[in-house]
Amino acid sequence: YNVRQLFGTDAILESGSNLLERVFAMIFYLWLGLNYYFVGIALAMLITVFFRLYFIRDMMPYCSFKELKLSSMWSVVKDYSPFYLRKFFRIGFKQGEQLIIPLLLPMEQLANFRLASKTAGMLRQYIQAFSDPLIIKLSRTRDMSVRQKYVRTYLAFTLPPPIILAFLSPWIMSLMGGPKYADAWFILAIVFAGYVFSALSILQMTIISIFGKPTEFLMRDVIGGLVGLLATFLFILAFGEYGVAWGQFASYVILFVVGYQIANRYVKAESNPVATVNKPLEQ
Repeated sequence: YNVRQLFGTDAILESGSNLLERVFAMIFYLWLGLNYYFVGIALAMLITVFFRLYFIRDMMPYCSFKELKLSSMWSVVKDYSPFYLRKFFRIGFKQGEQLIIPLLLPMEQLANFRLASKTAGMLRQYIQAFSDPLIIKLSRTRDMSVRQKYVRTYLAFTLPPPIILAFLSPWIMSLMGGPKYADAWFILAIVFAGYVFSALSILQMTIISIFGKPTEFLMRDVIGGLVGLLATFLFILAFGEYGVAWGQFASYVILFVVGYQIANRYVKAESNPVATVNKPLEQ
């Protein structure tokens, strides 16, 4: 869907799938009982898969099982192993945070962060709406001025919202949680501010994944994840409930700092329409 630039169709199918799963799960639960709740979810997922295949049906002839050979499959796994390892590291760091935070924080303070994190989470989908098309746009051009234009457009749409929302945090927190959570607005402000560096790090991830080496991709995430997990632990000990937000903020900053030099090599290289994506020129 990304290659075909069917971003709108993909978004509708993704959101529609979530809605369809809930509707079918509830119908089967009310009709046949709890044991069939997940049957409804599975059926909804099958329907979504059918629609996904239908919209890219012209590409199906290229998916031939006859082309699957063990030697070629091993070559692909070997080349992309840093990307696989990155995913495992990210999952591990995420699970580590989920274990550390409840152990170090009382339930009430944990609830403050959970509400702030859930409220600010909408920015992740908002930023992704701009980063997904950026992957295709950057990979299709060799003109450096055009690349930089795409980057500036992405930044213009993704950096201002978290900054504005951070200033509006006192009113947003009160609106989302009522008077009980109003005093925890500063946690929300920190989380919103962290998404500034999240947007920057996602941009770097996009650039490195297209133009960089898989090992650079892995190194950036491993260093950022390790430092972020350690920072979360230390900040919680030092600042309590605010430490979780500061730890998340630090994690995004570290990802940005580690990836800065790597990504800049590919964005600010000399413009040359015949340059290959894997061999950036010196500035």
